Amino acid sequence: SFRSWCDECVHGRKDAPPHCRTKRGAGEIPEVSFDYAFVRRDDEEHVATLLVMKDRDTRCVRAWLLPHKGVDLEETVNRAVAGVHELGYRGRVLIRTDGEAALTALRDAIIEALPEGATPVKTPVGESASNGGVENSVRIFKGLLRVHLAALERRIDAKFPSAHPVLTWLVEHVGDVISKYMVSADGKTAYERLFGRPVREEGLEFGETLHWRHRPAKDMNVVLDTRWSSGVWLGRKWGGIIHLIYA
Repeated sequence: SFRSWCDECVHGRKDAPPHCRTKRGAGEIPEVSFDYAFVRRDDEEHVATLLVMKDRDTRCVRAWLLPHKGVDLEETVNRAVAGVHELGYRGRVLIRTDGEAALTALRDAIIEALPEGATPVKTPVGESASNGGVENSVRIFKGLLRVHLAALERRIDAKFPSAHPVLTWLVEHVGDVISKYMVSADGKTAYERLFGRPVREEGLEFGETLHWRHRPAKDMNVVLDTRWSSGVWLGRKWGGIIHLIYA
């Protein structure tokens, strides 16, 4: 077994010291980390690219399916910036990524698009554990993405390729589930830390068929058309109770 007093054990097996997270004090700058993740089916060559965001203080996790890795698409930067704003951050914020060229370029583009002020934070080479906890969040996210995809495929008795549009909605839903329902050691979810209260909404399964009510109209009591239609539940809008339904 490993012995700290043995030079050979230390040289051959010792890990880097743990990266202990300290709670942000009053007046300290919030920090948001970004990382890329990649997924595909066993029989595919196509690899889907995901952008994963992790907030250091609330531990909220969000993810988006991207057309491909890189920052030449304005939509990628816009989604990241919207993710920062939807955490409630309006002043200066730290943006952390590792030193990979594609992520560094994305980080710089995000900082440029945050007019309130942002500062880059670069994770040291080989020290992925210090990347704001986003590495572990990516592992958790991939595991739950497999779970929810398998549940959906079992219900409909079919398989989705990684390029299918349903993955766009499922990826965002899984991030929502992690933030709203995954309880940390302090007994709270990320949603509770962000909004100050637990989730108060009914739980629905992704892909569930339901009825949705049409918008009220002034002549709705006169016309004979139905007031409800069937649809497929695709999750909720971030931070709210608005349902996203495919009609």
